[in-house]
Amino acid sequence: MRYLSLALLSPTLLVLVWLYWTFPKDAFPRKRRLYDLVVIGMTLGACVFTSMHIDATMVSPALDGFGRRSGQIWSQVKPALCGYGVATALLGLGMLVRSLLWRRDRGRSASS
Repeated sequence: MRYLSLALLSPTLLVLVWLYWTFPKDAFPRKRRLYDLVVIGMTLGACVFTSMHIDATMVSPALDGFGRRSGQIWSQVKPALCGYGVATALLGLGMLVRSLLWRRDRGRSASS
C-alpha cells in the first residue's frame, strides 16, 4: 500500500510537469531551461517525499464487529491529495517566479 499514492499521483503529475515545461511557447534561453529543470526536480522530490511521509503517518482504522471501520479509503487517497497540493503549489510558484525573472530580462533587452 505504500506506493499506491505514487501510482495514483503519477499520471496527473506527469501532465502538470509537461504543461509547465511546454508553456508558454517562446524562445527558451539555456538559463530558463536549467531553471525549469530545477523547479521540476524540486517538485517531484517534494511530491514523493510528502506523499510517502503522509502515507507512513496514516493510522489504520480499528477493527470492529464487521471488519475495518469506515474511512479506510483515506489511507490511500490522503497521501495522493497532499502530493497534488504540493505539486500544484510548487509549479505555480515556479511559474510566477519564472514570469517575473524573464519579464525583467525581456524589458532590459528591449530597452538596449
